[in-house]
Amino acid sequence: MYRRWWSPERIEHPDLEEINRRAFTWFKSTLTEQTHDIAAQEGRTGASAILHKAAQVRARAIDGNEWAHYVYFALPVGARRAHDYGLFFSTIHPGLSALKYAQSRQFGECQSRLVSRNWEAAATIMVALAETEAMIEASILKME
Repeated sequence: MYRRWWSPERIEHPDLEEINRRAFTWFKSTLTEQTHDIAAQEGRTGASAILHKAAQVRARAIDGNEWAHYVYFALPVGARRAHDYGLFFSTIHPGLSALKYAQSRQFGECQSRLVSRNWEAAATIMVALAETEAMIEASILKME
């Protein structure tokens, strides 16, 4: 661990087990805080937000700017980050790793369907994505 990004000075030498423990603690606390947030209470985070967006996609209720945001930014970045987390968890939490890899594929599938403007297929994948997100959240909350 370093004190600052300029002129770095190492202040700790945690081993891999400690780094993983801190990461688990951070993931769990972030998710726990999110569930108490007003946005979560209004259904604007997690699986409920994804299901809401799936309904909008199914109804073709997204404009060109939002479509472009999902196709060119949100879904590709989401797929890459989910894959990165799948790799991170591969040796320390195989179940969560499998969920993150599945989520990565779902982001990619959704992007592909949106590119072709196959609204129904994109919405169906988003529903599956919401289910995966709920399983990921449950898995993180069970972490010790």
